[in-house]
Amino acid sequence: MQSDMASGTLKNTAQTVLCMLALGFLLAVPCNGFSAAGKKDIPSLSCTHFNLIIGSAFSLLVIALLCAITKCRHTTKSLREKEKLLRTVADFTYDWEFWTALDGNVIYTSPACERITGYCASDFQKDHGLLEKLVHPEDYDLYKQSLCHESSCVQPFRIIPVNSGTRWVEHLCRQMCDTNGELLGWRSTIRDITDRKLAEEKLLLAQYAIDSSSNPVGMATMEGIVTYANPAMLELFGYSSPREMLGKPFISFLKQPQEGLRAIQALKTEGKWQGELLAQRNQGSVFELEVQAFVTRNASQMPLSLTAYFSDVTSRKASEREIKQIAYCDALTGLPNRLALKKHMDRALDQAMLKSQEIAVCMLDLDDFKQINDTSGHAKGDELLVQLTSRLRKLLSDSDTLARLGGDEFVLVLTDVQNFPEASHRADEILATLNETPFDLGECQFFTSGSIGIALFPQNGRDSETLLKHADMAMYEAKKSGRNTYRFFTEEIHSKVIERHHLEAGLRRAIRHEEFFLVYQPQVDLRTGEIIAVEALVRWQHPENGVIPPDMFIPVAEETGLIHAMGNWILRTACHQAMKWRHMGLPPMRMAVNLSAQQFRQPGLVERIEQILELSGLEPHFLELEITESVFMENLDNAIELLVDLKMRGVQISIDDFGTGYSSLSYLKNFPIDRIKIAQDFVRDIPCDKDDSAIVETIMAMADRLGLRVIAEGVETKEQMTFLRQLGCFEMQGYYFARPMPVEKVTLFLSDRNSESVCASLAQ
Repeated sequence: MQSDMASGTLKNTAQTVLCMLALGFLLAVPCNGFSAAGKKDIPSLSCTHFNLIIGSAFSLLVIALLCAITKCRHTTKSLREKEKLLRTVADFTYDWEFWTALDGNVIYTSPACERITGYCASDFQKDHGLLEKLVHPEDYDLYKQSLCHESSCVQPFRIIPVNSGTRWVEHLCRQMCDTNGELLGWRSTIRDITDRKLAEEKLLLAQYAIDSSSNPVGMATMEGIVTYANPAMLELFGYSSPREMLGKPFISFLKQPQEGLRAIQALKTEGKWQGELLAQRNQGSVFELEVQAFVTRNASQMPLSLTAYFSDVTSRKASEREIKQIAYCDALTGLPNRLALKKHMDRALDQAMLKSQEIAVCMLDLDDFKQINDTSGHAKGDELLVQLTSRLRKLLSDSDTLARLGGDEFVLVLTDVQNFPEASHRADEILATLNETPFDLGECQFFTSGSIGIALFPQNGRDSETLLKHADMAMYEAKKSGRNTYRFFTEEIHSKVIERHHLEAGLRRAIRHEEFFLVYQPQVDLRTGEIIAVEALVRWQHPENGVIPPDMFIPVAEETGLIHAMGNWILRTACHQAMKWRHMGLPPMRMAVNLSAQQFRQPGLVERIEQILELSGLEPHFLELEITESVFMENLDNAIELLVDLKMRGVQISIDDFGTGYSSLSYLKNFPIDRIKIAQDFVRDIPCDKDDSAIVETIMAMADRLGLRVIAEGVETKEQMTFLRQLGCFEMQGYYFARPMPVEKVTLFLSDRNSESVCASLAQ
């Protein structure tokens, strides 16, 4: 366009010079004639001089013409090069350049038009109104407005391309003027913003979703300054307007700001953080806040902000504390129970180890307490236990621990014992406080005594479980010695060690000669009367001593590591037997197999179980592994990983002898557990024993709260069965339904069509 203007200027200049030349010629001719006719009339200027002047002027005009022509040619060339460069740039620009003259003719359209509209540049050259035809009918007014806007205004509207759906474009229309400011035409720059519009719509939709979410969500700068809070978050913190929270440090909304600072630092370091904080509402009330936060990053992984999801867990935490109180405290006396005792002892043992001190663990059992319950009732017996607790507390220092294991059995952990005589003195004090004065139970007074077993740390054990076991053994020896006395764990242990050595040698021989066999005890569902599972129990057929029960040899097998080979044999035999019954036409049922803590720690356990299941053909969900609470005492992380691995393969998990261990109840929440098995120790005396009844009720309530199934073992009477069923426990196992039987007898029992009807009648 500019080169054409330069050509026109060159033509005009040439025409002017030619006119001047013609004028020079016209002037030159009259001058010559005048000179010839009357020289006398021109005294001072000769014709020659005049012609010379005219010639010089003519030469100057020619030179000026040549200079002007040369300059115009250079200008035209420069303009053409600039125009070529401009068109090249426009051709390769991502946006669509569309230039029109004042008369509406299309001067230029860039190749980008084909990408955006589907039409090529020649189509717009042929049809000058094609762009207007592409505008979406609903956006025609917007298009017209874009033609009237100033150069800085960008107008979005929709177009309808030839081969695709609607697309969004931005239109920037600017004037094109020459150097003198005269309007030459219009330059339109059109940009395809369809992807941006879609992204904006998605972003807007995401914002709407977060804003309307019932889950509190917030965002903050990397320094922790709140930049966004959805309505749910405002409601959670008690604010009505975002202005009340935005721009403020998040820690200002916490009860303990330092905890918040540590959380933000960890979040910036690790990229994510999950935990609980104490928060404070606008009204001043404090609540427990669960936070799941992460660092939001862009495509280049540069941190943009902190994003967090919040939950008010105040009610849940209160429920957990209530459950913990029920689980860790004795309901009658308020003392730590068996589970809590483990934690107290672990702390005391750690301190004693550091200070090289001794600890005395005293197991106290009242003499003839059952007689008090039988003659005066359980209420009087409970009152005696409460008064006994008060007396025993007075004998303790701040670092000592008093716990009730159940019934009339108490444990005293004495931490300020320096030697053997001091332990004897403390034991005498305990016995004296029992029998020096009677217990006032209102209508009557009772004298009682007790038997105490003492295990010393570190001589008799270095862990709580061992010390309790040894103290219990010594307590039974005290009872055998006439009661109302105490015994230390000493010589009696030595004889038991010798006996254990013989037992270990016999076990090694038994494994080599396959002296073990399995018995099976059915498990019944009272709701249907059906046999839903059988538990495989190992027995030892000793060549000289006959059948030896597992409680005599399993502990030795665990301590010596022989349990691994024995456990593999038990699992393999039980799984194959389950498939034999299946091939006989018996209905499928779970096969429950005990898994000891030693087996649980054995490397490659999951692979071995998977291999045994594959070889036997038993489906994983028909295998139930029964593990004790001690499994969770050593390495929670490994235990979680192992159980999750088993669970992913379909194997069912149950907690055996629930309530008799000393581990934390946290595993009930963190582990993939299918059911818990109420220990026979608690079932044996229900419903007569109120303490055991209360424990069973607590277990049922806790299982119901956590969504766990429950099975009771050791059910031997109809009263026990009725009591358990009333509490909602419908799966049971025990002599009341069937005893453990060898494979031949249990096969006949399961094959008998009347076996289920018998179980159903017993469940009535």
